[in-house]
Amino acid sequence: ATRMQDQPSPAAFPEIRVPAALTFAGLALGLIAGIGLRGTPALDTLLAIAQPAGTLWLKALQLTILPLVVGLVFTGISQTMAAAGGGRMTRRAVGLFVAVLLASGTMAALLVPLLLGIAPIPQRAGAALAGGMPDPGTVPGFAEILSAMVPDNIFAAAASGAMLPVVVFVALFALAATRIADAPRRALAHVFEGLAAAMMVVVGWVLMLAPVGVFGLAVSLGASNGADAIGALAHYIVVVSTTGAVVLVAGYLVAITLGRLRPGAFA
Repeated sequence: ATRMQDQPSPAAFPEIRVPAALTFAGLALGLIAGIGLRGTPALDTLLAIAQPAGTLWLKALQLTILPLVVGLVFTGISQTMAAAGGGRMTRRAVGLFVAVLLASGTMAALLVPLLLGIAPIPQRAGAALAGGMPDPGTVPGFAEILSAMVPDNIFAAAASGAMLPVVVFVALFALAATRIADAPRRALAHVFEGLAAAMMVVVGWVLMLAPVGVFGLAVSLGASNGADAIGALAHYIVVVSTTGAVVLVAGYLVAITLGRLRPGAFA
């Protein structure tokens, strides 16, 4: 009972509001402006403002990803164990959490190359995504993806933007933290909860500027690649949406079988 009272209480994370309609409008207007003004003096004037705005917004968003993911993964595992209450239920809950995390990542790693093999990106659209590079590279194989999940240096992996090994490492770190004394365990939980909450506030600030940032990126993309940029974005959206839908269906099956959740409650 004492250990149950020492468990961290569920964190109340700030709500993030995304101006989705305005962001989509910024994307569409940016592409239209970039494509429609190609070859005109007005494009140079527009790019002088839109390009820096889009680049700065994208860098600000990328800046928040790593600390946000680290804080949320650690806090999620800590709260899962606190809710489970210890003992066999705790081990089962955390084991299922880790299994679903690894299974969804593995499923995506297998599915994306399959989708790209069935419906490869058009050559001109691929050149648009590659920024004009002659060879955009090849999709890594399954063995390479598994090897990348356990890097030689976790800090080097984080610096290079490799999120999957970072997530795996933080998950293992959070599990290890449950086996240490109460005082340092609670201190770690508070640190990561605070990190996640603060980064969600920053993300909310950045996303409020999404219409401006996306407009700037879309203008640059449309101006440099023309209508091929639309094809590249459409192909990317289809592949990602299909992969997400498959993972969602798999999660539904897990919830109604292993989780014994009624289909209506899951919906």
